[in-house]
Amino acid sequence: MRDDFEFKLANLALTGKKPVFGICRGLQVLNIVAGGTLIQDIESQVEKPLKHRQDAKGWYGTHHVFLKQGSLIYEIYGKDNVVTNTFHHQACKDPAKGFKETGWASDKVIEVLEISSEPWKLCVQWHPELMDNEDMNKLFKSFVESCK
Repeated sequence: MRDDFEFKLANLALTGKKPVFGICRGLQVLNIVAGGTLIQDIESQVEKPLKHRQDAKGWYGTHHVFLKQGSLIYEIYGKDNVVTNTFHHQACKDPAKGFKETGWASDKVIEVLEISSEPWKLCVQWHPELMDNEDMNKLFKSFVESCK
């Protein structure tokens, strides 16, 4: 039931003319609906995986995400990496057509997807809403600006 609702909502988001900001499962659902695939279990399917299910509180960053120069996420942060939290056991395996991977953990797990259609459409695998800091606030400011 949850999947059905979220898949319908994702289809509306992808075909609509409003900005889209996918967070964690949002990244995964948007990618699946558009034809991408998932790593079902990072720990068993990724060689030398990082711990993607942190024990620390949500506001605490536990690993770096490395950002592709020239991407929207790089433009937002103005640097090549950001420290994030992590609470997932699944991740994007193959991005859907029109999705670009633009951020990765050091174990090569995709942490950022950008969707090439207008307007602003960006997905992150971490939970920026739990991290009240300058970097995460830049992400939300960019989203809010795109909504004006």
